Amino acid sequence: MPVTPDQTEWLDSPSIFAEDRQMMEIRMGRVTHPNAWSQAPQWGTSHLVGNVVIESVSDTEVSVRSRFQMMELRRDTTGTLPARIAIHCAAWATILRSCSSASTC
Repeated sequence: MPVTPDQTEWLDSPSIFAEDRQMMEIRMGRVTHPNAWSQAPQWGTSHLVGNVVIESVSDTEVSVRSRFQMMELRRDTTGTLPARIAIHCAAWATILRSCSSASTC
């Protein structure tokens, strides 16, 4: 690709990229190939956490339950993994107590 519209040669002057027709066709073939990773990624995942409910709070522990869904995308297939999660954590009790006593958290 020439730097200016009036540039007619590319060997002795700077160009954005320099290629002949054969190289351009090779590059186009790589990009348009169905297995080109940049055009059709191998896989991807998406995670969603919702319906978070605090079940109990004590001085030493917090119990939380939630719904979890993971979606996995693989070329032509899609898979989902739903789950219910229960968490019992002692460290969260300290965080929640400090948040409830502070004006902003």
